[in-house]
Amino acid sequence: FAGIPFAKPPVGPLRFEPPEAPQPWDGVKQTVKPGPIPMQDKEANEILLKYIPVPKAFKGLDSDMNEDCLYLDIYTPTTCEASGLPVMVWLYGGGLSSGFGGLYQGQVLASLYNVVVVVPTYRVNLFGFLTLGADTKWSGNMGLFDQTMALKWTRDNIKGFGGDPGNVTIFGESAGGTSVSLHVISPKSRGLFHRAISHSGTAHFPSMNDCAYSEVLKDMLAILNITDTELEVIIEKLKKIPAADLIKVQKELQKEKGMFHGFSASIEKKFIPDDPLKVWKQKGTADLPYIVGCNNSEGICVNYVLSVKQIMQHYLHHNKHTSIAFVNRIRTRAVSKVLQVYGKDLDKDEKKWEKMLAEISGDTWFIVPSIMQSDAHAGAGKKTYFYYMTHQPRHNHSDVHAPGITNKPDFCYCDHADDIVHTFGFTLLPKDQLLQDVEFSEEEKQMSRQWMTYLTNFAKYGDPNKGEAVPENWPLYSTEQKEHLEAGVPFKTDRSVKPDIFKFWTETIPSMAKAA
Repeated sequence: FAGIPFAKPPVGPLRFEPPEAPQPWDGVKQTVKPGPIPMQDKEANEILLKYIPVPKAFKGLDSDMNEDCLYLDIYTPTTCEASGLPVMVWLYGGGLSSGFGGLYQGQVLASLYNVVVVVPTYRVNLFGFLTLGADTKWSGNMGLFDQTMALKWTRDNIKGFGGDPGNVTIFGESAGGTSVSLHVISPKSRGLFHRAISHSGTAHFPSMNDCAYSEVLKDMLAILNITDTELEVIIEKLKKIPAADLIKVQKELQKEKGMFHGFSASIEKKFIPDDPLKVWKQKGTADLPYIVGCNNSEGICVNYVLSVKQIMQHYLHHNKHTSIAFVNRIRTRAVSKVLQVYGKDLDKDEKKWEKMLAEISGDTWFIVPSIMQSDAHAGAGKKTYFYYMTHQPRHNHSDVHAPGITNKPDFCYCDHADDIVHTFGFTLLPKDQLLQDVEFSEEEKQMSRQWMTYLTNFAKYGDPNKGEAVPENWPLYSTEQKEHLEAGVPFKTDRSVKPDIFKFWTETIPSMAKAA
């Protein structure tokens, strides 16, 4: 069931405002096509499709872009109201600046594992996260409120699609994983879901802070020649500018000042009550089972999008444990420390530098924050599972088996977003149903089946080991032993991912900041 509205179109006077409940309709609504892509610069999606196989049904959807985007798709093996099937709501990634629900088709997950999959589309970039200040009426995070509205719609209506509103799991990758983490701490989403899974993204991502994005707003208004100081006047003028023009301004700013010079999630009292780590320490989060995980080569994908300068500036300027003063005073010492840890074997070989940069970005953005997230949830006495995916996909390393996919360096194993094909079972689709020319191995197909079994067992019972048989028992995570599942071929268990690296970024660098 595609293109079901879960909120009023956020256009005209509703632009930059929290979502409102949808208008009812008469008769039978045709639900055969996903809703439009939210307004965005589609370059990120184009990069994604060079490296990650997706269903052929995606083709053509990327041409339809509109502010009127608050729709969801539902995949279910049955429409019987008495079914009471577990519900899994997917929140897509894209840095909260791009992405849309139609890319993630849940028919394999729903049909093989007897769950209902819901995929909403939410507002991104400035349309979803513009803020005029944390204490103003326009404090931001509209995209997160969109997600909450989709969860409310699911609670109120999913029974008619065979789903159980009392058994809802939210799961997401990258910015979607971060969104999941934020819903776990937000009072606005409390009670709307019962389990959570964050794939390669958490609320401990370095830029998740209380920044009001004042510099971004200032630069944007300057380009638009808006000189007013009254917030009501500013917002009214912004509402009248064509959406495509606002996207052009955003792209211009990011081209000049880097891709992070844009709006994203920020701490404001309405949705994100405080620094996420502080909320966890105060045990103010939802009490529910939580799977958190990441991949072992997360940084390669980032390398293809960003420069070295952008990556290092982003981490040092936005990390909670640092400050501008710290960056200015000990930048040279910090870089020297980083090179001591990561650059022991460096020479003029470009591949070694590429590998080092990939490790730094992967560790600081995804791996270390994922461990921090797991420690926080488990440390609050709540049921936590951690995974570390390590399988090297054949399609990124073979011209023979994947001529339609761009190759990656040999040292890259499981990159950012490589888990998506397993989470949604794209490996099991017939070859003629894939957009790119890809042939998966039998062991990759088996890995997908096993991975989806873990995830759907968790959605059904709150325990990935309960229900259908799994190849390896997935241990509960503890802050002392850090037991986890290594997701690969074969699946196995282990303890502590990169303990020295984790200590470096969470103790050594912060201690330098404190000393400064």
